Amino acid sequence: MITADFMHRWRGFIADCRAMVLVEMAMTMPIVIVIALGGFEVARYTLLQQKLDRLSVTVADLVSQSTSISTTQLTQIFAATAIESARLLRSEVSFAASVSPLR
Repeated sequence: MITADFMHRWRGFIADCRAMVLVEMAMTMPIVIVIALGGFEVARYTLLQQKLDRLSVTVADLVSQSTSISTTQLTQIFAATAIESARLLRSEVSFAASVSPLR
């Protein structure tokens, strides 16, 4: 049997709104964090995609400038492309690694 004291405490518990903001923030904060990090990653992906597009246009321009191209020249162009793409990717990674916390 439910006592009057229990019902009084239950009604007081239900009517209490002091921690409502804390609960709402705890429920919405993970969603906000995911949206913020997702936006950062989309921006980083777009920047990297632009760099790789620029690299492919440069390679296509180098190849199309000559009427005939030898195997050695093609190998050198692809080697230069690999070096440049590694530099572009390394710059993306090294920026994240080079940031140090403020003291």
